[in-house]
Amino acid sequence: MTTLGILGGLGPAASCYFYDLLISLCPAERDQDHPDVLLYSKASIPDRSAYLLGRGESPLPALMEGAALLERAGAGVIAVPCATAHHFYREMQAAAGVPVLNMLALTAKALRREGVTKAALLATEGSYVSGAFAAALEKEGVAPLLPSKEGRRALMDVIYGIKSGRMPDVQVLEALAAPLVSRGAEKVVLGCTELSLFAREGLPALYIDAMRVLAEELLQLTVDS
Repeated sequence: MTTLGILGGLGPAASCYFYDLLISLCPAERDQDHPDVLLYSKASIPDRSAYLLGRGESPLPALMEGAALLERAGAGVIAVPCATAHHFYREMQAAAGVPVLNMLALTAKALRREGVTKAALLATEGSYVSGAFAAALEKEGVAPLLPSKEGRRALMDVIYGIKSGRMPDVQVLEALAAPLVSRGAEKVVLGCTELSLFAREGLPALYIDAMRVLAEELLQLTVDS
């Protein structure tokens, strides 16, 4: 069984939930049926969105260092449960030396398999500025629908509130998604791993959680190997 590497801390709560997903989704009957996991939770990595908005230090050196560290420690495949960090996907892949799963591409492919042609993208402002998630969706024939400026500001308030330990009610998420659904979104993408925390208690089938897609792919690769 391949050892999993998780480049986490982006943020810590999301990384913790990602590991919980790996445990809950694994078809295990005993401890030994679970994959071995190396979780590197480097919360000190500079803020991805702040950098992409021109307001902070580049996270790239720390992301590359983390990917290389996990490979040296024995990881055979690496997951990065942070959508915004995928702006630097190519550099992380080059630094790792082992496969780094692309959460954005995997989510886009999952939507295409479901026949989705329009999807609401709820993400960080950094992700919107980067364009990496929107490009991944468009590559698979899925048109990304983005919130208004006001909606994007509200999303960032929610995301950074979760990072600071304030988890809002799910109605807040639904209110942010509603305008995009009214514009024809067939699915709502939880495109920030902080937003994935809303899925802990279950969400309607309208939502697709990018972090869960990543966890399912990681398990398929490792448990089947």
